[in-house]
Amino acid sequence: MSAAPVPTSISLDEARSHRWEALVIGAGPAGSAAAVVLARQGRRVLVVDRATFPRDKACGCCLAPAAVQALGELGAGDLLDRQGAEHMRRLDLWMAGRRLEVPVSAGRICSRRALDAALLCNAIAHGAASLPDCIARLGRAEDRTRVVRLRSGDDAAEVRVRVVIAAGGLGFPINAPAPDAARAERRWSRSHLGGAVIVAARGLDLPAQTVRMIVADRGYVGFARVEDGRVAVGGAFDAAHVRECGGLGPAAAQMLEEAGQDVPGEIGEARWLAVPHLTRRPLHPASERVLAAGDAAGFVEPFTGEGITWAIRTGVSAALLAERVLRRRGAPWSGAVEREWGRTHRRLVRAQQARCRLIAEALRHPAVRRACMVAGGWAPTLARRLIHSMQAPDAIIPGMGSGRGVALRGDA
Repeated sequence: MSAAPVPTSISLDEARSHRWEALVIGAGPAGSAAAVVLARQGRRVLVVDRATFPRDKACGCCLAPAAVQALGELGAGDLLDRQGAEHMRRLDLWMAGRRLEVPVSAGRICSRRALDAALLCNAIAHGAASLPDCIARLGRAEDRTRVVRLRSGDDAAEVRVRVVIAAGGLGFPINAPAPDAARAERRWSRSHLGGAVIVAARGLDLPAQTVRMIVADRGYVGFARVEDGRVAVGGAFDAAHVRECGGLGPAAAQMLEEAGQDVPGEIGEARWLAVPHLTRRPLHPASERVLAAGDAAGFVEPFTGEGITWAIRTGVSAALLAERVLRRRGAPWSGAVEREWGRTHRRLVRAQQARCRLIAEALRHPAVRRACMVAGGWAPTLARRLIHSMQAPDAIIPGMGSGRGVALRGDA
């Protein structure tokens, strides 16, 4: 098992002294994937993130088979093995007073602390530059560039780039600085709150290579052992329930108690990372010289590890489109680029996100949960096929060659 790597980085002074063709805001899976694609094409690309890596992230730490495949297509197929990521073999589902164990295959379990740092190292190894501990905000659009304002501590700078890939997470304002559109987005009124924590979880009987899901009336919570032996806990919670319980930890502990599970003390006492309004998306996933990717382009609460798949797919595809823009040196920005990215993003993830939203809504109803568990008990093969269909790598990312890195195609 390897410890989470520490990516090499540059300073804000170094960043302001270089001329960058592309800037990626956010160094998670979407941003790092985009940086790899652009760096492989010889582009001068800077990745900016407000965090210093390695860092923890609110996430369930599960990678669906499609995400594992996408890493291979990025030329990082051995990354998970080098980080000591566990294989995912079983889904242990507790719902409606019943238990259902479903065999799964090809998924992996890895902490975001290790995964994201390794992905950023991979981008740096391909030629991208990293600027951590820095806040990036979109500035004005100029004739052939977009201004990005950078701030690290008391120091600030402005850089001008031809394309920005905004992968800064949920709610990142891709339309700034227009005040009436700065945070224009659609939110699902019934959206859950997200929360995650990694704990020692002593006393929790959870085998390795197993993901345990507890689904209750007011949300669900999942557990998985990560590469260092600790347990990653992630869930989606009804906001009113969290307020009644006094926090995410107590709300998760109550779900465990109602399901007849042992409740490790760390669950209720640990400091959780919270994400408000899991299901939301911007009105438009692009603005002038800006393409949104990952959660910044829209997110729906996942159930079986789909979020990282969506991030990598959209990060790669946004970079492929950005590369086409960069090839047209001197050409003005066209609204056709924004429309194309809107269509591409819908094609990449919208169907899968709609399916997750449907599942999240259905599981709110006790009768549906009981019917699902009864059906799964009577026909376990059906349950296994359903889970596989939700996780399967159902589409190769356009423009990528499996195991050989990114191969661009399209017009110049």
